[in-house]
Amino acid sequence: MARFIWTEKLLFKAAQAHKSKSEFKSAFPSGYAAARRMGILEVICDHMNAKIKPSGYWKDLNNLKREARKYKTRTDFAHNSQGAYSIAKRLGVLDDICEHMILKGNRYYRAIYVFEFKNKSAYVGLSYDIEKRKISHLKGSGPVGRAAKKCKFRFKQLTEYVPRKQAKKLEHTFLRKYQADGWLILNTAKAGALGAGEKLTIDFLKSEIKKYDTLKEFAENSPSAYATAKNRKLHKLFAHLKRSKRLDGTLSKRHCTRIAKKCISRSIFKKQFPSEYSTSVRKGWLDSICKHMDRPTVHNFKYDYRRCAEEAAKCSNATEFRTRFPGAFGAAHKNGWYEKITGNFIRLNASPVNWTFEKCLKKAKLFKSKAEFRINEYNAYKYACKHKFLARIEYRMGWKKKKAPRN
Repeated sequence: MARFIWTEKLLFKAAQAHKSKSEFKSAFPSGYAAARRMGILEVICDHMNAKIKPSGYWKDLNNLKREARKYKTRTDFAHNSQGAYSIAKRLGVLDDICEHMILKGNRYYRAIYVFEFKNKSAYVGLSYDIEKRKISHLKGSGPVGRAAKKCKFRFKQLTEYVPRKQAKKLEHTFLRKYQADGWLILNTAKAGALGAGEKLTIDFLKSEIKKYDTLKEFAENSPSAYATAKNRKLHKLFAHLKRSKRLDGTLSKRHCTRIAKKCISRSIFKKQFPSEYSTSVRKGWLDSICKHMDRPTVHNFKYDYRRCAEEAAKCSNATEFRTRFPGAFGAAHKNGWYEKITGNFIRLNASPVNWTFEKCLKKAKLFKSKAEFRINEYNAYKYACKHKFLARIEYRMGWKKKKAPRN
């Protein structure tokens, strides 16, 4: 298999998909190294936002307030901006900058909510995280999910977060109130089920499992019930739930295809989803599920004389031939065809140059930066480094602002 070569065009395209240098380096380590070696890392990463804040940035109250406004809850604030959260807590201003945030419950505090549907049906429930519970209802295929697909609804939070025993009584109260007002109640489980923090009996586990269609939903939305059922070896209770893995423990092709569609390249697929990637390789699905991905063309064929001559005809000099078609360039040298197929090339630096400080400086004046000088006139650059007058050239050209070096 021919060695893959990074070009400026490919590096620029790869860098555009990332927001920071660290992301770019993690996704394409060889591309990151090639960009540094070619001296174009800063150019292709110009659009990226620097993540490092200046010293003392979070000690400014205005910066802390601006950062806190990005989040709706303290949990999100602490997880996504740990530096700002810890400094605000240490300075004693956390309560002031988090006034706008939504309070969330926990295993001891719950809030009551209701789904009111246009067809005069309602679902009353309680949860420690109202927004998260709303999303899980709508994504699931339970009574709320099925009703939401048929008619419009209104979602309301009926109480603040209150102690769990009080929340249990309030749920009964609101259920009776909606029934008395003529609403059709969609609740199937017994009112007052608290989930985490309540003693998890087999009857409770059965009622909790009925809310979900897949094992993943059950594990994500009821982690305590899932862990309890698994630890007690009650696998029969959730054996009917659909799962991304087959019964023999292997990942299905449908699951791997769905995961692959989230990625733009095979390297990202391999980095972020190693289990799905390795399964696809082992089962022979990789090429079929990665058709949508951008993959650089790699030539696996052998170069004969005719193909080498065709590639050489597309170039004007040996440097271009070696850069654009390294396979043909190597094959031509190996088989002794090089002189025949490159007769029309412009001979660059046909006679050796006796480099001096003045000649190197003359070449350097053609470029705006040291990186351009190194890439385009490498022999002059190498000579200047070897004889230790590169710093003088930098000073003369204004590339580096510092005192002139001693002769």
